[in-house]
Amino acid sequence: MLHPPSLEQLPPDDEFRKLGMEEGCSLPLISRGRIMGSLDLGRTRPAAFTDDEVEFLTQIANQVAIAVDNALAYGQIADLKNELAQEKLYLESEIRSEMNFADIVGNSPAIRAVLGQVETVAPSNSTVLLLGETAPARN
Repeated sequence: MLHPPSLEQLPPDDEFRKLGMEEGCSLPLISRGRIMGSLDLGRTRPAAFTDDEVEFLTQIANQVAIAVDNALAYGQIADLKNELAQEKLYLESEIRSEMNFADIVGNSPAIRAVLGQVETVAPSNSTVLLLGETAPARN
C-alpha cells in the first residue's frame, strides 16, 4: 500500500502548509483512464494516514472522479445541444429565404396547402408538377 508523503516533503509555499496542515494525502481523480485532477486532504496534526484511511479515501476519490467526468460530459452535451438548436434556427431561416414565399400572392387555405407541400419536397432533387386553375389577381 502506498503511503502518502507528509507535507514537509512539499515546497514551503504549498497551500496546505499555509493552512496549517502537518500531513497530507493526495489522490488522483481517474475516470476512463484519464487523470482529471486530485483529491487533496490534510491534517492539522502530524499523524500519517493509515492504509485503511487511504483505501477508503481512494474509494471516495473514484466516486468523485466519476461525478466530475459525468458533469463534464453533461456540459459538453448541453453545449452541443445548444449548437444544434442554433444551427436548426439558421437552416430554417435559410430555407425560408431560399423559397422566398413572400413573393407569392395568395393567402387562401388552398395556396397555403400548396406552399406546405412545396416546403415538404423542396429539399429533394425531385421534379414536381403543380396543377390547378389560375385566378386573375384582384385589386
